Amino acid sequence: MSVKGIDRAEIDRIAARINGMYRNRPDPRPSVTRGTVQAVGDYTYDVLMPDGAVLLGVKRTVGAGGASVGDECLIEWIAGSAYVTGVVATADSSHYVTSPDEPLRVWTGSYAPMANDTSVRLWTFEDFASHFGSYETGRTFIGVMNGDGDAIQVHVEGATKTGAGIYAVFDSTVNGPVRVDWLVVN
Repeated sequence: MSVKGIDRAEIDRIAARINGMYRNRPDPRPSVTRGTVQAVGDYTYDVLMPDGAVLLGVKRTVGAGGASVGDECLIEWIAGSAYVTGVVATADSSHYVTSPDEPLRVWTGSYAPMANDTSVRLWTFEDFASHFGSYETGRTFIGVMNGDGDAIQVHVEGATKTGAGIYAVFDSTVNGPVRVDWLVVN
């Protein structure tokens, strides 16, 4: 049997080729997994996957800019191609927040210094720079709160930057240790 001069065997061969083209196509829905940045290129990363494979030259989106070696990233598979679309944790345990200019990092922690005044120094500028990078007015944010209000009945009003460093400021005098929970965005 033939269709317009093409025999049945030829039709079957064409149908098999078409089926083969579509059978092994990647799932069009995005799939997301995590990996670890192994190397940084201009607009790409080499990424270590959970199964031990390394993807070389994976393109990144704007939201994934600024990653460093060791950072944990999101890899999104779109139409069979891999893209790094986000950074979820850094090698130094900070987290990224996307800003229009460049990524901001977020750190949290707790500190229980001895206080004997209405404020206590959390960091000198040198200490701050070694942990979080340099303080930049208009970019850096520090939030503080009393981490144990049941034990020390004081309100932590906020953080302030002076010539001597960065301080947690209280609503009254504190004599003794006070738990200050902090958040740094830089």
